[in-house]
Amino acid sequence: MHSIRTASLTLCAALAATASAGTVDDLVAGAKLSLDLRYRIEAVDQVGFAEQALASTLRARLGGSSGSAGGFSLHGDFEVIGAVGVDDYNSTANGLTQFPVIADPTGSELNQAFLQWKGAAGQLRYGRQRFVLDNHRFIGNVGFRQNEQTFDATTAALKLGRATLTGAWIWNADRIFGEDHPNPLSANTPLQAPVLHLGLPLGKGKLSLYAHAFEFEAQPANSHSNVGLRWANDPAGAGADRGLRYAFEFAQQDAYADGAATIDQDYALAELGWGGQVFGVRAGVETLGGDGVRGFQTPFATLHAFNGWADRFLSTPADGLVDAYLTLDLRRGGWSVVLTGHDFSADFVDAKYGRELDLGIFYAASARTTFKFEYADYAAETFATDTRIVWLTAEFKL
Repeated sequence: MHSIRTASLTLCAALAATASAGTVDDLVAGAKLSLDLRYRIEAVDQVGFAEQALASTLRARLGGSSGSAGGFSLHGDFEVIGAVGVDDYNSTANGLTQFPVIADPTGSELNQAFLQWKGAAGQLRYGRQRFVLDNHRFIGNVGFRQNEQTFDATTAALKLGRATLTGAWIWNADRIFGEDHPNPLSANTPLQAPVLHLGLPLGKGKLSLYAHAFEFEAQPANSHSNVGLRWANDPAGAGADRGLRYAFEFAQQDAYADGAATIDQDYALAELGWGGQVFGVRAGVETLGGDGVRGFQTPFATLHAFNGWADRFLSTPADGLVDAYLTLDLRRGGWSVVLTGHDFSADFVDAKYGRELDLGIFYAASARTTFKFEYADYAAETFATDTRIVWLTAEFKL
């Protein structure tokens, strides 16, 4: 198993470094424990299913980090996901296909286990780890789901003046469905994947130049590369500094290694808005190209954050996808509200896919405790089916 191999190598390397340096006391003295509890009720009403899905799940994640010795430290966390009272949903692993999918299978697994070196020049990590780039559009942790996505990888972030150069070699993606999933390809995605990313401040935003090459061991025809650039100021909701919001991005996807010759699509994003201390607005158009045979794919993205919370476009249609959206956000005290409308259409042909309205109401009771109400309503025209989803979430972090 990839997780066992990765954890073993990580721990062996850490023990060797510790023994040679004689710094056990330093590692233990600065050790910290962390606890993350997240309870969620999710209800899905989807046309085509006689039954509505209802999931009540609790995730408990316990972690620990050592102190630092010569810049070296250890981190690991383990998580358990269980059903609480109600499990009338298709988790993709429980066989309850009469219900719509709620992709939160129960189970337990090692979430992270890595050795880290950190110094003035940057950071180096080896092992199973959370790894994200920019806005998670290509590489993310899918943190919305109860079991997040992590990677078995070596990663490095080097400071080059004002710029940061990030590199990675990924050999396995640990998917959100859990290591005990009956379909091995849903549990893990074995890879040979070099990643390069350069981030440089430009104006009030950041310019990102990136290149990814994903060679899939089990599905070689899907192997592809991405080369692109992004310029954005990425403000954090209505609490960001008052002023212009913007994001512009373009990428080219091509066949890589044994990838199919049909892989040749473009990605483009243009977003403008304004944000203040209380109120913000953004409007944008995101295009994932298609040619009638294949659409631009981002299999390792935090997909829930894009193209509607109802998750109707986790895989881009062969005719591509154009998502025109408008987002309003409001923040007052510990409360925040986000309202987004989407209009979905095809890129390759003249076709309307559907529309969606998403509403989120969030309350931060403290730095450790948050509550969320979220709602998604997808109205289908020519793609997928009408879908309504409600989430109620409570999270506590220690």
